[in-house]
Amino acid sequence: MKKIKNAEHLRSEKMRLQVKEFELEKKLRNDWQEIREKMEPKNHFNHASEGHEFNHWLVNGLSIAASTLTKTILQKAGEQIEDRAEKGIDYISQRFNKFLKRKK
Repeated sequence: MKKIKNAEHLRSEKMRLQVKEFELEKKLRNDWQEIREKMEPKNHFNHASEGHEFNHWLVNGLSIAASTLTKTILQKAGEQIEDRAEKGIDYISQRFNKFLKRKK
């Protein structure tokens, strides 16, 4: 990290870090959405049943139940990841502010 020489440089560095934070959060959300879609049980079931004829009510019911359960689990995991990411960003922000106050 370069030395910050004046207030203008500090503002530009702060803006750069905010933009980077926004981009990383966006990438995290996109990656999480992609993982969530890949883990949908209906996708696994469709892949496994290619070339076979499964029209039984029990199979359909189990597919719906597995899909609902997986969706709930992934939603909770996503919330936990978001909470931890927010806490991490807050922690880094606090450390950065503390560092800047120390430099004054």
